[in-house]
Amino acid sequence: MTYNYEVFTDYTDHKGTVTIADGTTLEARGNGTIKIEVNGRPTIITDVVYVPKLGYNLISIPQLTDRDITTVFTRKNAILSRKGESPMFYEFLH
Repeated sequence: MTYNYEVFTDYTDHKGTVTIADGTTLEARGNGTIKIEVNGRPTIITDVVYVPKLGYNLISIPQLTDRDITTVFTRKNAILSRKGESPMFYEFLH
């Protein structure tokens, strides 16, 4: 989910709601495809929901694993990768 309409390369309007972890319900206005740069590499993410009042971006770990992206979290970092490829995302956690 993203609050930033400008990142969409393909977009379809629709109305709906999403409930975030703290129980707040927010209006969803559409969904589509975004192209972002992750660790210097262009990355395309599909089925991204546009939620203008979200205030930050959220990514679904179950949806990543459904797309054969491995997710590893340790006390010190987070790593996302596809089998046989170098990590597409490697971030030190604070």
